[in-house]
Amino acid sequence: MNLLEPVQRQVRAYPERPAAIHDGHVLTYKELWSRVRSASAHLHAHGIRRGDCVAISGLLPRGRLILFMALWRIGASPISVQAILPRAQRDALFAQSKAVAWVAREVVEEEGNAPRRIAPDDLLTSPAEGEVPPLDHEADNLVWRIALSSGTTGTPKCIPWTHASAAHMQRLLTNIFPAGPRERLAIVVDLNIGLAIGHSMQQLQAGGTVIFPKTLDAVDVSACMQQDAPTRVLTTPSIASALAAHLVALPDKPAFPSVLSIQIGGGVLVPKLRARLERLVCPNVTVIYGSTEIGTTAVCDPATFLEQPAATGRIIPWVQAQALDETGAVLPPGQIGALRFRGPDMATHYLGNPQASAAAFRDGWYYPGDKGSIDSNGVLVLGGRTDDVLNLSGLKLDPLVVEAVLDSHEAVAESAITTYRDAVGADVLALLLVPAPGQQAPDVATLRKHLKAQAGIHYPLIHVVPVAQLPRTPAGKLARAELPAIAKAAPL
Repeated sequence: MNLLEPVQRQVRAYPERPAAIHDGHVLTYKELWSRVRSASAHLHAHGIRRGDCVAISGLLPRGRLILFMALWRIGASPISVQAILPRAQRDALFAQSKAVAWVAREVVEEEGNAPRRIAPDDLLTSPAEGEVPPLDHEADNLVWRIALSSGTTGTPKCIPWTHASAAHMQRLLTNIFPAGPRERLAIVVDLNIGLAIGHSMQQLQAGGTVIFPKTLDAVDVSACMQQDAPTRVLTTPSIASALAAHLVALPDKPAFPSVLSIQIGGGVLVPKLRARLERLVCPNVTVIYGSTEIGTTAVCDPATFLEQPAATGRIIPWVQAQALDETGAVLPPGQIGALRFRGPDMATHYLGNPQASAAAFRDGWYYPGDKGSIDSNGVLVLGGRTDDVLNLSGLKLDPLVVEAVLDSHEAVAESAITTYRDAVGADVLALLLVPAPGQQAPDVATLRKHLKAQAGIHYPLIHVVPVAQLPRTPAGKLARAELPAIAKAAPL
């Protein structure tokens, strides 16, 4: 089967139903399918064939969606490669994915070993003149999409997903996330991210509508939620935080009566931000925990949050999860250890990276590098990453624990901690803080008292670094590798 077959059935049954809305402009299912056919003809004319991989960068969401679908129609696969990546990283992704072409609007001075360029306007704006390839119905084992790992631990790694595995995963997720003709899902997240494209296709397969704001800026997101009346919103903690700060600052708070739920993926949602979203947007907030390698693994809906406010989420029924001790033995429920997961649809390796594959995929399990506990009811509580523990002259700190304490301060919207060496070689604990709307970041003395009172943490060398926002990976996760340089460059 091909992942587009259910979409094709929607086109035939309901051609005039809205399929995609971008910045207020509506494409019906018939119009979307026509543009996909045209783009696939152009790709075919450019020599793109079944089994090929094409790199894509710099397109608006609607254009990216059309191009993705055009490739899938042929039986080819896309990989999203940011043009702003360092040349060495781009070249590594091109090589690992074996991309035969690169669709990019940006001008890159040093293209390195990039494949041949194709102008996106040729594919998306001009009508098809050549042969329109038929929909490839025998695509089960063809690569649907080469996804990229979150990049929190360095250069993103390439993960191949087939049509069959992606389709099965989306059918399962329909049991958790509503999809269908009455749904209008606002994708308030970069469409490069697997979470976004997966939920988009889930809606299109079921006859729903996907909505994209003009940009991911809070002003445009707020306008989209009022103008296009989504029933659900999919976003990340960082974008949700910016939206909440924007709404708090408005003298007249807008209402979003159409929004039935907000789905947050890509990171931890601090309780204060959850409360703001519940008050300002919608009381039904659901947090999604997972990874590109295995997809969604746990969901924290309002009921789970009320039961256990510290919970990351409840493990979904078709995923197995275990916490292991240092010897690799399975720990009893509730004890913290290194986590591993397995499910019916998960990656088995990284392309062109056997060393990383051997570390992450073992004995049919995926090892994400996270720590946590799973209780007897299947509730997961994250405890940071196995390689993120900070050691300051013998004092060992779990960043997630410290950040949760900092986030509990009324003047802090969100935080991240890191360490660096000062001029005399001493370890400094750096606290990067995004101030709460209308507040200033607390001073060192205030935070010393707060850390000691709330967590018993005392360390003499503390550097408070107020920032407008925390650095994020393209997937919306905290880019911890960038924190030390930011902290060290900030004035004391």
